[in-house]
Amino acid sequence: MRYFNDIEVVVAASYPGYACTISTSPENYSLELLSGGKMYFQCNKGKRWVFSRPTLRWQAPGNFYNYGPVDEYGWEHHFVMFRGKRAVKLFNEGFARLSDDGFIPLHRPELFLALMSEIIELMKNPDVSSHWQAIVRLEEILLSAAQEVQMPESRDQHKVIIERVCRKISTKPDGEYAFRLIAVDAGLSESHFRKLFRQYTGIPPHQFLLRCRLKEAERRLREGGQSLKEIAFELKLGDSSQFSRSFQQVYGVPPSRYRRGYQ
Repeated sequence: MRYFNDIEVVVAASYPGYACTISTSPENYSLELLSGGKMYFQCNKGKRWVFSRPTLRWQAPGNFYNYGPVDEYGWEHHFVMFRGKRAVKLFNEGFARLSDDGFIPLHRPELFLALMSEIIELMKNPDVSSHWQAIVRLEEILLSAAQEVQMPESRDQHKVIIERVCRKISTKPDGEYAFRLIAVDAGLSESHFRKLFRQYTGIPPHQFLLRCRLKEAERRLREGGQSLKEIAFELKLGDSSQFSRSFQQVYGVPPSRYRRGYQ
């Protein structure tokens, strides 16, 4: 499967209560998650930042990094390292464009912790399909990070409404969702609801729904037991050809080929 051949997840791990001082110039790209505790971070002798809230940061070859504990308790450290031609593109055109400083304070740390933890577990299994899944989760982190930078700091009433809708869709992607009626229930016009949804998530509601349905389709493809036609019908993804086009746009390969990777 060529889609997975030009990027490699090298290693992923988690260190609770990490309290070491590190000075390094990495050979690989890496994403590093601070899920709790405090740490300082400095890139190329620039400004020294202190993080006291969940933060996603990244490191790239060619830079020099210093980071370490602020107090004796350390921080909750999780990371994934990756390399390859597409890794360069993923970093330069994705993560590096999200923040000039190389880090993003997180509004939804539980989401990033879940994705990072899944990558760590997948990398404990040496088979090829586990590595492919780790790559998919890595790209999900990029999508989620792009959504994070669109979110304002304040947790106002509208954000609570949008978060509730997102949780419902994520939990039951095969449900029926009439966004016009959802907007009315929230006391908003449909256009205002769509504007707020895009402001808080980075994408329109119908695209969010599609991504949640495709993520569920990806899970069902890995598990097997259903035909492509059944998956497309149950998840309201159109006919088999529509499902295949949508899936390939997100995952880089059609669902039939993706499934063969797990058989």
